[in-house]
Amino acid sequence: MALDLHRKPKSIEDIAAEALAARRRLRSATRLAQEHLPPSARSALDRVLQLPDTEIFTPRELASASALLVELKQIVAQAGGVPVTRNTEDGHPYLVGSTEASRCVQVVVETLTDLLHRAWMVSDRLTAEAAIAWNWAMLVREAGSGRSQPAQ
Repeated sequence: MALDLHRKPKSIEDIAAEALAARRRLRSATRLAQEHLPPSARSALDRVLQLPDTEIFTPRELASASALLVELKQIVAQAGGVPVTRNTEDGHPYLVGSTEASRCVQVVVETLTDLLHRAWMVSDRLTAEAAIAWNWAMLVREAGSGRSQPAQ
């Protein structure tokens, strides 16, 4: 994927909105896969889906959801392997191969991956902004105290 230097990067608000939309898609995918998930995975997914919007971007919650993603991938492997994505003549994707259970859980894996990708981007940008603000405050404070002035 080539870097487009002329394209304006998405705002943090746009990425956050996309992450919340991905969580809504995850909710739908989880409903369809419920019967194929062990209780531990169901409760972990319920936890992700019930997080308040203010907590979905915290590193602690994202790390927990990332661990869940590993578990879900193992469930797919045990249920028949990763299905292969094909496209209809109209370009719409559909899954073939493996079992119904692994196909259903794979959709959950893909939607959770999408959510995590976007949510980590928001979390990383918030962390970077906080670090920049803190460093800026330290520079201003040092300039005000005269510590950063060269000795005369």
